[in-house]
Amino acid sequence: MKKLQTKNTNLPAGKAGLQPSSILVSGSLVYDTIFSLNGTIREQIQIENGAVGKQNLMFTGNAKEIYFGGTGGNIAFGLGLLGVKPTLVSVAGRDIAIYEEHLEKYGVILKIKKTKLGFTPTFYGLTDDNKEQIGIYQGGVSSIELPSLLLKKLLTVKEFSNIKIAIFSPGTAESITKQILEFRKINKKALVIFDPGQMLAIDFTKELLEKAFKNSDIGIFNDTEFVILQKKFGFTLENIFSLGVSSVVETKGKEGALLYQKKDGAVKETLVKTPQVKKVIDPTGAGDAFRAGLISGISNGKTILESMKIGAKLGAKCVACEGCQTYCL
Repeated sequence: MKKLQTKNTNLPAGKAGLQPSSILVSGSLVYDTIFSLNGTIREQIQIENGAVGKQNLMFTGNAKEIYFGGTGGNIAFGLGLLGVKPTLVSVAGRDIAIYEEHLEKYGVILKIKKTKLGFTPTFYGLTDDNKEQIGIYQGGVSSIELPSLLLKKLLTVKEFSNIKIAIFSPGTAESITKQILEFRKINKKALVIFDPGQMLAIDFTKELLEKAFKNSDIGIFNDTEFVILQKKFGFTLENIFSLGVSSVVETKGKEGALLYQKKDGAVKETLVKTPQVKKVIDPTGAGDAFRAGLISGISNGKTILESMKIGAKLGAKCVACEGCQTYCL
């Protein structure tokens, strides 16, 4: 368990642009188990007569490390590192104490539904020499606790009213959508960010997506999720904007991130480039670091485009380190 520590020694200081508890992060807390593979994933895939054949993949690994992770934890850590104190809503098992202590060092306000009946979720990541990855997620207690999780059980009325920005990340499709609707019913003024992540391909339906979009201001997806959104569910940018979303962000790894906004009846596309990284060590968590930078910028009164640049810089710092919560400013 030695690796369950951050390399960061300069804990955040100073005041953020918003008062404490004005940013809500709803998302998973996960222990990341990362295997470094010998060779590449692509060279193991069998192609027969121009088509993907029967697969029986076998890899050997150089290293296995365990880190703090999960979308909620990663985003909250990044915000804390930037001097912003978010409130984190999540679920966890009986093994969460060391993770709680870690996040509290960065000023994160924890609102966690805990149970002793099981363990905190685990992500198993296989990262190859090309920095491409295969991921396996084991939900642990989240599969039991998330469906019944209500924000009003964890937040007071005052805490609800103080929130100015809220991001809803995995989760399950049902829990993400339910929390967005619950939050919107109580707080109609906050900026809501819909971030379905990998759950988009797993258990979202078109009906749930429509409900989430109708109650959100910003939608954020990586490039793979963006394709799924269009091809699997038939959502165009026009469809999304018509439901009330004002901005869509598509992250594209080392290529940067695209901002889509509708202005004067047309969709405008703007690219934010990713800063050059001398050496990519681990891509895990870069998207969550980007989201933390984005939220931090918006919370300090910057435009979404300016905020995306902060996110891109934070994402670049993340990929230069092993693990999702070991990078420094």
